[in-house]
Formats: sequence, structure tokens, C-alpha cells
Amino acid sequence: MSEKSRQVQDLVHTMGDRLHHLISPEDKPEVVRVKIKDVSEELVASGDRDRHALQEATEFLHHQWESLQHSISRTGHRAKSALDSAWTHVAGKK
Repeated sequence: MSEKSRQVQDLVHTMGDRLHHLISPEDKPEVVRVKIKDVSEELVASGDRDRHALQEATEFLHHQWESLQHSISRTGHRAKSALDSAWTHVAGKK
């Protein structure tokens, strides 16, 4: 994020603050993507934001969300693999 312009950084923070109040733990990944888009469109409609900077901030948030989902998925797969291995080890000792 440090390579982003100050304007984009400010928009990411503004959008993040709004999303913090809109996103719930029960939201599916696609719902979060739609909420990011909705907040972006809301800021575009206000007319006082640079569209290019807003598009860049929106893309950044989408990318961060996808990265987080991928990381969580990898962690889940590693945990399942470790549990399977442990179960095999325990069950094999009997």
C-alpha cells in the first residue's frame, strides 16, 4: 500500500471504515465483493472523488480480499492435512 498515492491510500481507509460497519462474519465472499463495489459506487455518486483513484482503491481492496480468502483456504487445507496425518498416526498405533 505504501506505493499507492496519498489520495488512493485515503480512499482505501475511507472505504475500509465504511465496510467495517457493513460486513458481518456471516457474509459470504461474494457478498463482501458486492459490498466493496457498492461502497465504491456510493463514493462515485457523491461526485467529490477522483474516479481513477477510486477505481484504484476499489481494485486494491478487491485484491486484498482475494488474497485473504486464498490465505485462509491454504491454512484450512494445511490444518486438515495435519489432522488427517495425526489421525492416521494415532489410529495406526492401535
